[in-house]
Amino acid sequence: MITSNEDVNYDANFGYFGFETTFSPALYERIICSEQSKELQEVQVGLEQMILEPGEFVTWSNAIRERTTSFGIDTLKIVVEMMIQLAAFTSTSPTVQYNLAKLCSFLCCDFPSFPNDMIDCFLFFHQEKRSNLNDQQRLNLLLFFAEVYEKLEAVCFNVVNFQLFTSLTLQGMETAVLEQMQEIILADRLDDSKVKVVVEVLKLTGRYLDANEGVSRINELLTQLNAIAKAHPAISDCVKEQIRSLNTWRDNKWDARNIAFNKEEKHQKEQTSEENDKSSSPSCSSVIIGPDGQPLTEEERAFLEENICKIENDDDDISDEYDEFLSTVADEEAKKCLAEMEVDGIEKLMAVTNLNDLRQHDTTNIKKDREI
Repeated sequence: MITSNEDVNYDANFGYFGFETTFSPALYERIICSEQSKELQEVQVGLEQMILEPGEFVTWSNAIRERTTSFGIDTLKIVVEMMIQLAAFTSTSPTVQYNLAKLCSFLCCDFPSFPNDMIDCFLFFHQEKRSNLNDQQRLNLLLFFAEVYEKLEAVCFNVVNFQLFTSLTLQGMETAVLEQMQEIILADRLDDSKVKVVVEVLKLTGRYLDANEGVSRINELLTQLNAIAKAHPAISDCVKEQIRSLNTWRDNKWDARNIAFNKEEKHQKEQTSEENDKSSSPSCSSVIIGPDGQPLTEEERAFLEENICKIENDDDDISDEYDEFLSTVADEEAKKCLAEMEVDGIEKLMAVTNLNDLRQHDTTNIKKDREI
């Protein structure tokens, strides 16, 4: 039974740092009635600070792990329940769910016999308490479940003690994540925020969910999401494009590195193809051949382009105009050549004159030298 003094002491420890924790009455009572109530309250302070200062995760997570070293399974279950409720009830940023999930994976490594009990806590909350959450809290919970599931999948094969846990219990987390996504996309009040969370969760966990028995469930989810992307009036074009991108993610085995590599490879192939096209294809000026069998000049091409409409009309004959144009061009070329010849002649004349002057100057100097 909770006494009034215990209530006062408990309340005095929290809210001091600007964070107000809202636990369920049942969890609140379990914390106060625990034989390690003081240590649990210290853990709660650490969890709150970890949420308020995500950049100090290492500091606060280590402090929490030190406090839990003496905890038995029942007390550790209370810690897990605290983290689940904090993850669901806190909407400050996705970092909350991410950091709490990292702490869960640390605890599993610290207590190799604990993973099964931890997952039991998650599944109990999923089955018995999720219905009491509002829409935003359910989105938070899905993110948290997905982060925990992804981290446990990533480390389970590196820890021998996780082998039994992987084969028996992790499948329950997989089912819970799939059921929560399914529930969200079938909701009556579907909007961008709900779909974006489902897309994010699929990108995070797809590589693990989309295997064995999970393939059919992913097929079903993607079919429903693609239908939403085609016609749902409440979903923006931007989010619909995110839905369509999931097909690319799946084709690349849900690995962002594959997507980036394939994009770069495709870009390089396109660039190489363009360069080959430019080197192998004749230029525009060499494609059109004139009556004399020679490629048209730029001026001739420009004339034809200006008169293309007349060419396409069978009633119009531009041959006379074209002959006149060629004659004009020829005259201009002749004048240009003549002008160039005149300039060349003047330059040569000046060069000869300068040379004669130089020779005359040199002769005069020689004569003077001889007289001396």
